[in-house]
Amino acid sequence: YNGAWTPLAALDFAKSMPRRLTAEELYDELVTATNTLVPMTVEGVDHTLYYAGELPDATEPRSNLTLGNDQYNYINEFLTNFGRGDWWRVLRDNSMNPGLMLYFMNAPAVTARTFGNTYQLGDSLVAQLAASTISDTDPIGQISLATVGRNPTDNELKTLLAYPRPDAAREHWLSDIQWAFLNEAEFFFNH
Repeated sequence: YNGAWTPLAALDFAKSMPRRLTAEELYDELVTATNTLVPMTVEGVDHTLYYAGELPDATEPRSNLTLGNDQYNYINEFLTNFGRGDWWRVLRDNSMNPGLMLYFMNAPAVTARTFGNTYQLGDSLVAQLAASTISDTDPIGQISLATVGRNPTDNELKTLLAYPRPDAAREHWLSDIQWAFLNEAEFFFNH
């Protein structure tokens, strides 16, 4: 359907409007894309949780957990910044603004997940790909699929292969590539 959006088009499922992911969906997408799941313990739950979508209420987790030995996984801060709300005093807010984009680009809770072994993440996607001996085009494709759910375009692939590797370190190069895909608009929206 190529026409303009109207309420009638929405009723007929002829055209959809992109929706920004909720705070929980965005966190879960981040940890899945980077392969940096962190166990969360919640009082009253007898098993370990790994995804924000599993949290029983908006006050959990009650303590900020740490990622490796560094304090880079502030789950509550992340969820609050992206509009989780608390069900009775603060309403959920799924709007997008430049402050959220800047937070996502610079917050250690996000950027540390792309650093591979630098922050003791062990089996993060970047660490796995940096340790492999596959050609340079394969990791770009794997990062793109894991992060935005599609293969890189020809233009993206050409640009990323031409991107200079800092200090000739493959891990840093792959980290920059995942960071770039994480900060694409399509990462934030269900479309």
